[in-house]
Amino acid sequence: MLALLQGVTEMLLVSSSGHLVLARHAFGLKTPAAALEVVLHVGTLLAVLAYYRKRIARLVADGRGGSPEAWRFLGLVLLGCVPAAVVGLLWRRQMEALFAAPLAVCLALCVSGGVLLGLRWVGGGSNPLSRKRALIIGLLQVVALVPGISRSGLTMATARYLGVPAREAAEFSFLMSVPLVLGALGLELAAHGGQLLTVAPPAVLLVGVLVSAVAGYAALHLAVRSLASGRLWVFGIYLGLVGATGLLILG
Repeated sequence: MLALLQGVTEMLLVSSSGHLVLARHAFGLKTPAAALEVVLHVGTLLAVLAYYRKRIARLVADGRGGSPEAWRFLGLVLLGCVPAAVVGLLWRRQMEALFAAPLAVCLALCVSGGVLLGLRWVGGGSNPLSRKRALIIGLLQVVALVPGISRSGLTMATARYLGVPAREAAEFSFLMSVPLVLGALGLELAAHGGQLLTVAPPAVLLVGVLVSAVAGYAALHLAVRSLASGRLWVFGIYLGLVGATGLLILG
C-alpha cells in the first residue's frame, strides 16, 4: 500500500513524503519514515528513467559527441541540485525529525496546495532555462526537503512562474530527481547499511520498489499531460483539502 502511495503521490506532485507520514500515523506503522521513503524512491527513480529513457539516451549520446547544448543542460540539472544537496548533507538529521510531526506535514501540504493553485493564473511561457532560473528552482527545491512540500510540484511550479515552457519545466524537474535520489540512497547506505533491510523483509522491499515504479510511471504520464494542458492547479485543491482536514483532525 505504501509503495502504491509513494509512486502515485510522488509523480502527481502532491508530496509522497507527506502522504507517507500521514499514512504511517493513521495506520500506526512503526517503520522509520525517512529510510522507508528513500527505499520506495528507488521505484519512482526507475519510473523517471523509464519515462525519459529516450531523452536521457540522447543526452548521453550528444554529450559523448561533445554537444555544447547537452553539456549545458546537464550542467543546469546539477546546478539545480546543489542547494538541496548541501542542505541535505548539513541538516539531514533535523529534516528527518520532521517525519515524526504529522501536524507540521499537514501545514506543509496546505502550502504546497497554494503554490500549485497559483498556476491557475499562469499563462504560457517562452523563457529558456538559464543558470539563474536553474539556481532559483534549486533554491526553492531546498524547501521541498520538508515532508509535505512536494519536490516535483514546487520545482515545476517555480519553473512555470519563471516563464519556462511546460514540457521543459516537467523534464527539468523530474530529471533533477535522479542525482538527488541516488545521493540520498548513497547517504542512507553509508550511514545505516544493512539497517535498511530492517524496514521490511528484502522480498517485500523488492515488491514495494516494483509497485512504486509501475504506479509512478502511470502517474508521471498523467502529471506531464496535466502540466501541458494547464490543469496542474487542480492538484492544489486536493492538497489544500487534505492538509486542512489533517489540521482539523490532529489539531
